[in-house]
Amino acid sequence: MRGVPPEFEPWLLRAVAECKDHPELTPALMAAQLQQESGFNTSRSTVSYASARGPAQFVDGTWAKYRNDADGNRRADPFDVGDAVTAQGRYMCSLPGDAKDSGIKDDVRRLAHAGYNAGWGAVLHYGGVPPESFSDSQTYRYVINIMRMMKDFEGAPLLNVGGSGAGSQALRRAAARIGTPYAYGGGGPAGPGRGF
Repeated sequence: MRGVPPEFEPWLLRAVAECKDHPELTPALMAAQLQQESGFNTSRSTVSYASARGPAQFVDGTWAKYRNDADGNRRADPFDVGDAVTAQGRYMCSLPGDAKDSGIKDDVRRLAHAGYNAGWGAVLHYGGVPPESFSDSQTYRYVINIMRMMKDFEGAPLLNVGGSGAGSQALRRAAARIGTPYAYGGGGPAGPGRGF
């Protein structure tokens, strides 16, 4: 992927790989969403006017539903890249099904992002992406920006490993970890070891 900070890339690949039922969800689409939400900002000061926090901008109620300790540091934190992106992927993976089931005639990706930003109830109320008159046109612009920026993050295709068996399986697993910092010496109950 082009333009994605290295600490985000493996988590984007993992989140998309976990969303098997919705091929509409791509790493480039999720990266564009992160760019729109926070500009990939992980600072503790990344808090919106609506108290949405972290790089994926979760409000407390939504975070409570989709949170997880993806990075294994014993806390689910919306400011941790792995936790935030994995939760973003889980939430985004739930929305294309709602969009398809709704019968609303629009691009499933647009509807899913409108649901992420405004809530699915607003999408149903307006019969699609809420209009410019809704919420000072925030959701309307949000969806347009993400769909436009998605192309900026499209790069080389994901590694496509065919075949079966231990070799192919190992390669697929290794590819999902590209960009993960190496922790020398493994680790223990306190987390990864950092060597000497």
